[in-house]
Amino acid sequence: MTQTIDLINHPPHYSGTRWESIEVIESLGNQFRLGNALKYLARQARKNGIEDVRKALWYVEREAASEPDGPSKQSVFDEAFFRDHVEGVGPSALAENFGISDPDLSWALHAVALACGRAFEQDFAGWRHCVGWASQLLHSYIRKNGAPRD
Repeated sequence: MTQTIDLINHPPHYSGTRWESIEVIESLGNQFRLGNALKYLARQARKNGIEDVRKALWYVEREAASEPDGPSKQSVFDEAFFRDHVEGVGPSALAENFGISDPDLSWALHAVALACGRAFEQDFAGWRHCVGWASQLLHSYIRKNGAPRD
């Protein structure tokens, strides 16, 4: 029996072993720019490779150029998920879920998730640090692994 791939509701390039990207993004408060960076990092190994890393960097740099929004009234931040799978366990939990083994990408994914938490907590100095850290790691990865841009 052939298993049908659902490209709308459960695309394989957004799926990890434990969570889909959307589940992680929603648990971290639906922060648009950081959520998109997380999404592109999570799918890069299964979809567009270095192009997705560059897209993640674009969103991280856009986030760095802004002021953090903090939690919106519609935002639902899953503090238990954050504490159990991001803050307290290092970069491995999220990265392993999405098949990311490169240290720069693992730490960048972790930094993006930490930035979500810092914005939600309104720790804007911590937010700025995490966003800058993610940007540095993504630049490092692209320098080591990316083809020159046209």
